[in-house]
Amino acid sequence: MPGAAIQDQPAFGVTAALRSATTSVVAWLTDLSRRLGNRLFAMNDAEAGWQGWEVTVTAGGLGREYRDHRFNILREKFDTHGGRVEPNADKET
Repeated sequence: MPGAAIQDQPAFGVTAALRSATTSVVAWLTDLSRRLGNRLFAMNDAEAGWQGWEVTVTAGGLGREYRDHRFNILREKFDTHGGRVEPNADKET
């Protein structure tokens, strides 16, 4: 039945167009939170960049974590129990 095949083709075209439009809308909505977060935190992110801080984007773009790399230096100088550790204390002389 050649007529049945011709009738099915427009339905596939409409389905593909609808799927493409839905994908575009979902991608736009997903990106919306990231763009909103970038706009909300623009000044904070700029200042963090000036200070040399590490910026981590969280919560789909609507949150930020800022970390100063100097805290890593402090962590190396102190053990996990809060006591001071000398840099060469573990090495035998």
